[in-house]
Amino acid sequence: MPAALARDFRSTFTSKLPLVHYSRGVTYGWALLFLGINVAYGKTDKLVEVIVGNIGVFYLLVGTLGEVYFHRNFIADDMAVKQQRYRQSIEEIFVAVEGLVGVCGFSCAMYEIFDPLYCPYFGYFDREAYTAGWFAANVAFYLVFCDAWFYWWHYAFHAIDALWPMHYQHHQLREPTSFGGPTVHVIELILEYTLAHHLVQYLMPFHLNVHRALGVFAFVFGAIFNHGGLTLDYNDHYAHHITWKGGRAKYCNYGMFFPFWDMLNGTRYNASAPPASAAKPKEKLPEKGLEKLIPNLEKDN
Repeated sequence: MPAALARDFRSTFTSKLPLVHYSRGVTYGWALLFLGINVAYGKTDKLVEVIVGNIGVFYLLVGTLGEVYFHRNFIADDMAVKQQRYRQSIEEIFVAVEGLVGVCGFSCAMYEIFDPLYCPYFGYFDREAYTAGWFAANVAFYLVFCDAWFYWWHYAFHAIDALWPMHYQHHQLREPTSFGGPTVHVIELILEYTLAHHLVQYLMPFHLNVHRALGVFAFVFGAIFNHGGLTLDYNDHYAHHITWKGGRAKYCNYGMFFPFWDMLNGTRYNASAPPASAAKPKEKLPEKGLEKLIPNLEKDN
């Protein structure tokens, strides 16, 4: 972690508990729709595999390992902060799982139902040799395309009034734990990353196993490595949560994999950004009645 971003993790967390679930009806409706589609098309076994793998293993197991490492190496002798972080982790898991079930249903339907019918490159490498060059091209194109897609959608969720209340569900977390990454509304999860993950297959031939492995990497990387305070990611996304530069559209480090778009658009972290916990943005959210929708919304955020 850069010296300017050094944090005293023994201090009290600034995230407010309990966390708010934005528009839960939409979350449950989306999940039921795509769970139903998979069941109706006889893909129940594949659906279970996707849910168990993504939520049970790649989220809960890897997130737990991240938290164990964090507790042992950063806050081992501070029981009060450990308990607060544990309570926040439980809240994050409940919020995240609600959205992830719907994402798993959507992705399973894409892989098992939609892609075989409509993807122009479906089964391409059943007929053609998959070379090292193709592998390098798949990895490079996936990371560059998805990073650009994520950056601009993420920025839009900050800058556009109609989208910010949905994204605020995620920004309740001033200091997220290793479980904090997917605490995002299901619609945002789909728009911000899942669509890009599936769209790349329609733009370039991908080996199915490589495409899925890249999805797992992106999920673990984005959900755990760049949220838990370990700052293992190249673009230091944790700074996006704990620093602030003058309003909700002026946070820093919006990118997922690379700093390119942040550097180009002036949203890269610099030492002038104060801690988000001390931030008092002047701009207000214009949506009337938002306080009723999100009861503990910080009115000055």
